[in-house]
Amino acid sequence: MKTLTKLALAAVILCSAFAVKAQLIYGTSRTYGNTTYHNYYGSDGGMLTGTSRTYGNSTYHNYYNSDGGSLSGTSRSYGNTTYQNYSDSYGGSLSGTSRSYGNTTYHNYYDSDGGMLTGTTRHYGNTSYTTLNEW
Repeated sequence: MKTLTKLALAAVILCSAFAVKAQLIYGTSRTYGNTTYHNYYGSDGGMLTGTSRTYGNSTYHNYYNSDGGSLSGTSRSYGNTTYQNYSDSYGGSLSGTSRSYGNTTYHNYYDSDGGMLTGTTRHYGNTSYTTLNEW
């Protein structure tokens, strides 16, 4: 579950130790006004839910996982690039960038344990579909 707590996206997501295990993380997001609702699932059976609120070029994220952990952070967007920084209730952190081209966003994140998450989000109207791979 520590892995799933660090996700975000928004993922979005999130990962644990580098090269210890690979995991697929997937989920959906729906946006209404300045609030986005997230639901993510890991191939290990874990789940992460939460909300993000956007004000100007800054977004504030709060997520909770199915074993009681949490993840919070901020992201700032400049053009097609978004810079993200998160911390979790386990004492870990996650940072990285996302770049958007058309309806696709490409993610590259690194965590404080040396792990890495890469993947994409596809946007269709107010709904987004995210798939991330943990390395």
